[in-house]
Amino acid sequence: ASVIIVSLFYVTAAYAQVAGFGFDTSVLTSPEVANAGPLFVLGSPGSPAEGAYGGSSDLMLKVLLIVVLLDVIAVGLGAATASTRGVFALARDRKVPGFLAATTRSGNPIASALLVAIVSGAWVAATVLDERLLTNGIQSVFQTPHEVAVFQWISTLGAFLIMVVYGILALGAFSGLSDHPRFAGVVIAAVIGAAIAAGAIFGAIYKQPVPFDRIWFWAAAWAGLGLLVTLAVRGREPAHHALADLSTGEEH
Repeated sequence: ASVIIVSLFYVTAAYAQVAGFGFDTSVLTSPEVANAGPLFVLGSPGSPAEGAYGGSSDLMLKVLLIVVLLDVIAVGLGAATASTRGVFALARDRKVPGFLAATTRSGNPIASALLVAIVSGAWVAATVLDERLLTNGIQSVFQTPHEVAVFQWISTLGAFLIMVVYGILALGAFSGLSDHPRFAGVVIAAVIGAAIAAGAIFGAIYKQPVPFDRIWFWAAAWAGLGLLVTLAVRGREPAHHALADLSTGEEH
């Protein structure tokens, strides 16, 4: 049900953008629209002849800016939580130093949370102190503020990596859930999930403008580094094998 609801929402939103530009994809993909953001163009004050559809008021544009800000905050919280739990899991299995698996009395992974906070703070400091860092050419190509360029780069890279992870998770279901009592449903879900991930990965690579056309390279480099760490550091038996309460229980 969740997948259907989300799919309908995204299809509706995509249709609204295409319809807003009169079903003319050449306008939708033109540099002045694509770089500014189709929804921002649609919500900007002005006439359709000027490429804006927000009428005489900038109210809709302000609403869109607020929505984007809230979205950035939500994604930031989600990314911080996922990163914290990821570092904790790696430390628990001793793929990274074990002290990062330290928790509070209530079970919150305090050490990994502090690491994520320190790295995030260092990233912000680097962005503020040196405008030559972390943009990978976005600023010179699109003439955007330095902070925006950094955000565009890291968010695009992060989204691409998430697509890859989703695809791997979908494919992993064939073996990881091979003994599931409703394996036919697993196959259907895995095939659909893998297909969607493959489409998203293809869209993030095919005919992307400079410098976003190099995202896949940095993603591959990061994945390669992770693979080297996995092979070099044996760690210990994964917690979901050693501890029964961390198992899905579906195999029973």
